[in-house]
Order: sequence, then C-alpha cells, then structure tokens
Amino acid sequence: EPPTLTRPCHDYAELARQLEGRYAEAPVSMGLQANGDLLQLFANEAKDSWTILSVSPGGRGCIVAAGRDWLDLKPRSDDPEA
Repeated sequence: EPPTLTRPCHDYAELARQLEGRYAEAPVSMGLQANGDLLQLFANEAKDSWTILSVSPGGRGCIVAAGRDWLDLKPRSDDPEA
C-alpha cells in the first residue's frame, strides 16, 4: 500500500502571519473549491515566492504547494482584434 501523504496544516491566521513574516507573501487570489474549502494563492510583490493554501470553513489552512517565480497569464480572448 502506498504511503499516505499529509499536508502541513495549521490555524489559517498563524499560517498567514508566518507567510507574511518569513516571505513577505500576502493573499493575491482565491477561489471556492467544490468541497467548500477556499483555495488561496499567497505571493510576494515580486512574485518570486508563492504559496497555495486550502482553507476549511473552520479556519484550518493546509499548504498545498509552494515555489518560486509565479507568472500571471493573460486570459485568452476570442476577440480577433485583441
């Protein structure tokens, strides 16, 4: 049987405080997941450091992914003149 992966989870407010203090990251976007949890992207101003959290309605945050060099993509346009 494969090992079960566990995500680092903690109180959301504490995770947000740590991300701000250690990496100068703040929330920059978010979306509601099908299970009711919030998916939130934290990044620093230069976007060279980022973290994605999954946050339960009860306030427990879990680190889903983290990395460097986040790149925002322009939404695709169907306008041929765009």
